[in-house]
Amino acid sequence: MQTTVEATQALKDSGFKFPHELGLFRHPMLNDEGNTVDPVTLGFTIIGTGGGCEALELAVGEFLIWITADDGCSTPAEAEWAESLIGIYRAADREEVAMLTGLQWLEVVGSLVNSIPTDQDLDNKTLAELSAWYVDRVGYDPLKDDPDLDPDTFRADCKEYALIERCGGLDSDAYRMIEASRQDSNDQ
Repeated sequence: MQTTVEATQALKDSGFKFPHELGLFRHPMLNDEGNTVDPVTLGFTIIGTGGGCEALELAVGEFLIWITADDGCSTPAEAEWAESLIGIYRAADREEVAMLTGLQWLEVVGSLVNSIPTDQDLDNKTLAELSAWYVDRVGYDPLKDDPDLDPDTFRADCKEYALIERCGGLDSDAYRMIEASRQDSNDQ
């Protein structure tokens, strides 16, 4: 699968217009507040893709958006939004342009719409730049308050804050589902 940066570049190079640019939606499985929605309510239809597999499909201009569960063969449950696969294909020949997980889609659109830096953007920032970004968002500088704060911990905290913003806040379905998934992973 492509990285978030590679997928974004492939989409831009292909001329793909993100649905939010067309006034449709930001995420095919989440509303603007980060709560789950049934993609069918956004115009997606269930199609057979061969071999007994199904996907949710929506035509957007010269492109098709397909959504499947992470197995690539079934339609995803609401709780699987982050792991779902979102494929962008040329409508004329069904050639794949890009494939993103639901979480990657959220990261890309969060960057495009709300200027929330991607994780890679945050990795590329110096500590001074991270500090300035955090002060702008939160209003204080943890590096000044705690000079012994580990830089890697601070960078991870910045990524978590960006994720919370992308998801629509701590109380959104999206963030609560990510937290539940993390808890399940920690319990195993």
